[in-house]
Amino acid sequence: MKSLEIEGYIFNPVIPEEKVSVTNIDVYYGYTDVIIKRKLVEQLKTIPELGRELVNLPSGIKIQLPYVEIGIRINSVKFNNLKAFVVEDNYYDLVLGKSAISELFDFENIQVSNRKKESKELLSIRIHSVDNSYKILNVENFLRESRRLFNVSMIIEGEIEVNTLEDIDNVIDNEIGIPENKKLQLSWIEEGSIWITLKSTAKSLFSFGKMLVGGKSSILEEKFYEAKKNKIESETLQELLPQIIEERKAEKEKFTAEHRHETNKIWREEMKEQISFLDEMITKTIKPELALKLIEKKNEIIETLCNQNMLPEIINMPDKQMLGDNPRNLPIIYEE
Repeated sequence: MKSLEIEGYIFNPVIPEEKVSVTNIDVYYGYTDVIIKRKLVEQLKTIPELGRELVNLPSGIKIQLPYVEIGIRINSVKFNNLKAFVVEDNYYDLVLGKSAISELFDFENIQVSNRKKESKELLSIRIHSVDNSYKILNVENFLRESRRLFNVSMIIEGEIEVNTLEDIDNVIDNEIGIPENKKLQLSWIEEGSIWITLKSTAKSLFSFGKMLVGGKSSILEEKFYEAKKNKIESETLQELLPQIIEERKAEKEKFTAEHRHETNKIWREEMKEQISFLDEMITKTIKPELALKLIEKKNEIIETLCNQNMLPEIINMPDKQMLGDNPRNLPIIYEE
């Protein structure tokens, strides 16, 4: 075995900002699993043990070991969820067996990390084709209707004022009257499945992201972040984390090729369920003489968006505190 002279770190998949640097890494194809020293796991603080399994060590010994789920970043390659067995002591801090090496060639499970995709000011979306063919017209329509739906969201939230029926068309279709910093912009686009990162200083960037996931955010994750924010007892956090990890695994499974058709069907239904909810918001916030026009535009946009055979997977949601009219979010600076 030979230690790799590379920079890397491990992180908590649920709280990616919780990370620990690691340099003493070994890649060993003759071994199956991922092994990590306990001292590294303990530095992550909130990462839970998910169970124990009988493991074959390289020496040939079989032993029951606890396991955790971690994320690993090596250079620009990020493994989002890896099962790792915890040992009390080992020469290497981290051993990547063939299960991890296989992940390197499974592009469903890894991503190339980049500041432009993971910034707290940005919304990152991975767009899957339901039938594995990316027709330019469908991509064009999907992006256009996403932009128009975002503009609808800004009107609903009061970030853009409309006073006439003509204003509604001008704002939604032609972005007349929208400040440059609030217009939806492409910040990053990546090949494979189409991975785009969108930026705007408008608070509606967050609301728009929630719209695209069908409006159903994880109740478990909301509970977890609420507990974390309010410094609730660590036992509560430890109890929620394993449930969140399982929920995320199930969510990821929905976007694999064999489940994409069914997931797309559910997503379209959830998007259309939002129509009545958004109607209520519009009638509460928009002048009555303008509300009907905005509702018609919104319905047309959602209908068109849902008919493009495209399925969005939200990868990164912006932090609401980083959005809005404040000096810290202009301009957005990236670290390459």
